[in-house]
Amino acid sequence: MATGSPSPTPSPSTTAVVSPTVETTTSVVVPVQRPAQTEPQTSVPFVIAMVGLLSALIATVVTHLLASRREKRQWERQVAQDDVRWKRERQERQEQWNREDEARWHQDRMAVYSTLLGSVERWIHLARHVKPFPLLGRVTLSRHDQDRLEALVEEIYAGEIKAELLAPEALMAKIRGLYIVTSFFSIDMSEVRGRTPEELEKQGGELIDKVINQKRAVQDHIKRSLKIETEGEPSSHEAKPKAEL
Repeated sequence: MATGSPSPTPSPSTTAVVSPTVETTTSVVVPVQRPAQTEPQTSVPFVIAMVGLLSALIATVVTHLLASRREKRQWERQVAQDDVRWKRERQERQEQWNREDEARWHQDRMAVYSTLLGSVERWIHLARHVKPFPLLGRVTLSRHDQDRLEALVEEIYAGEIKAELLAPEALMAKIRGLYIVTSFFSIDMSEVRGRTPEELEKQGGELIDKVINQKRAVQDHIKRSLKIETEGEPSSHEAKPKAEL
């Protein structure tokens, strides 16, 4: 046996009975944070596709609206231009119709006045040749000459009726005067009524001169009415101051 310090002997007081320990486990529930579930990776291309589709749709709608607005403005401008052109064309046509109407109106009046003055001129020519002229044995108008003069008076009256629709009242007064004097001549020169042949000749000449002066007055009034000025012939407005001087 080896020498040395003796091993301590456990005392009864310090001797402990070691009993087997029973380990009790307490279960503690600890919440486990799970990672957030993410959408499947296949939804990303779908969203991108939808955004692209919506963008294309919106762009198409906006482009269509802009194009429609532009076309509407162009159409409105075209309509406005057409309205201006149509108004101008209608105005030009109206002016042309007015000129044509005025030309026809001028021609109608000229034709009526020319026919009337022609009848008066023929009456003057005949009256000068058939009026009472004692040196040639014509004391009064013969029945044949009276009929010829009355036929021309009827033409003058027909011209007066037509002129009623065309001539101004001032001119019509002078035309009526022509008819009255020419119709009176045939009646007055067909009867002696206590007058001498010389008196009949003188009165016949005076009536013819009256018709001639009345015819000239009608011609002057017609020229003013139709705005006709004979070259080298002063108008009545220019002649008045000279007459007064």
